[in-house]
Amino acid sequence: MIVDVKKLENLIRKATLDYTIETMQLTFDKEKVRTKIFNTAEDTIVFLDIENDIMPITGDGVTVFNFIDPSKSIMPYLKLIDDEHADIQVKKEKIVLKSGRKKSNIFFCSPIIVKTFNRDDVKKGLEYFTSFKIGDDFVSDFNNLKKVGTRFGKIYLTITDNVLYMESTDKTNRFSNGFSFAIGEIEKNDLSMCFNYRNIINLIGVLNISGIDTFSINLAYLDERRLGIMYVTNEDNSERYYLMSKEDL
Repeated sequence: MIVDVKKLENLIRKATLDYTIETMQLTFDKEKVRTKIFNTAEDTIVFLDIENDIMPITGDGVTVFNFIDPSKSIMPYLKLIDDEHADIQVKKEKIVLKSGRKKSNIFFCSPIIVKTFNRDDVKKGLEYFTSFKIGDDFVSDFNNLKKVGTRFGKIYLTITDNVLYMESTDKTNRFSNGFSFAIGEIEKNDLSMCFNYRNIINLIGVLNISGIDTFSINLAYLDERRLGIMYVTNEDNSERYYLMSKEDL
C-alpha cells in the first residue's frame, strides 16, 4: 500500500493543531479520514472529515491510527523519507514505512490514551454572535500582532464600544504595553475573551495548509460560564477547529 508522505504530514499537523493536541486518532476508510480529539488542557478540539487522498483503503473496512506525541513518535520518521510516496504496511501494533533502503517501525499507542471527543459538536444549539471570513487585512494585522505577542503568551478578543478587536497585552497588569487591531463593528456589550497565544498561532499555521482564505471565524460567549469559543471552519465544514478562552493566563 502506498502513502502520500507530504499529505500524511499535513494531516497530522491539522489533526493535532500543529501539535497543540498531545495524542492523535485517525480513522481511514476508502473515502474519508476522520478525527475528533482534544488536548489535555481542554481548550482545543479538532474535527476532521476530509477526503482520503492519502492512502488507499480497500473494501468497507476502516483503519485506525492511534499515536501519543505525534511530533516525536511519527513526524521525524516521515521527515526521513526523501520520496513523495512510500510503502506502508499497517499491522496490529504498528505501521511499517519503507522507502528505498530505508525502513521505519512506528508503534501505535493504546486507544485508551487518546483523548477522543464523543460528540459531533462542542455544544448543541450554540449561538455565535459574529462570523467573518479571514481576509488579507486580517492576515496582515495578525502578522503584526505576532511581532509582540510572544512576550505576553496570550491573545484577547475584545468588544469595546461596539468594535471587535484582537489584542496582545496583559490585562492583569494595567501598565502593560499592548497592540491591537480592529476587526469590525458589532452591536454587543463590552466583553473580553483571553486565548492561549500558542493555540492561535498554531491554528493560523494549520489554516495556511489548505488556504487560509477558505476559512471563517465564528465567536460565541457563554455568560453563565464566562467562556468564549472561537470556532473556525472551512466552506464545506470538513475541517473544524475550536479554541476555548480562559478567564486569563
